Amino acid sequence: LEGYNLGGGIGDSYEEDDDRPSFENLLTKKGTLSDHILWQIGLSSLGEFDRRIACEIVGNLDESGYLQSSVEEIAESTGADADRVEKVLSIVQDLDPPGIACRDLRECLLKQVEQLDMEGSLVETILRDHIAELENRNYPAIAKALNVTVDDILSAAKIISSLDPRPGRIYNQEDVQYLSLIHI
Repeated sequence: LEGYNLGGGIGDSYEEDDDRPSFENLLTKKGTLSDHILWQIGLSSLGEFDRRIACEIVGNLDESGYLQSSVEEIAESTGADADRVEKVLSIVQDLDPPGIACRDLRECLLKQVEQLDMEGSLVETILRDHIAELENRNYPAIAKALNVTVDDILSAAKIISSLDPRPGRIYNQEDVQYLSLIHI
């Protein structure tokens, strides 16, 4: 057994138990939606003033990820004009998670369709022009209006149902994440 260290593991390097890190120090809280978006904004090429606008937008998101203030209110609070706020809002809406910072369900789902490169598709047309009928599952009316089959509408509806109507919710779940102490 010569050459082998039969002593304890890594923890034996601590002289007393009081010197060991507590279990709570090995836990971390999952990042918030705001943290995630602000991190992405920090990596962007936005100028300082546009970053301020973006931060104001992020500060006005609800827990589902929807924008709760109007463009005009954000313009007033930042000293920007509405067109500039719209431009920055569009940039924020292109961040992850898809559909973030939208003003309503239609805009949220259409933004996700755009990010999936499905512009001009039946899915986009249904969301843009027939969302009320879709919510009521009036597939025959949509099919008739668009001159397609009900099966086409059902296929599009299946894609739509896979989109996330509340993109911010994944950051509001109370999960505890463990820090990895072992690197493989």
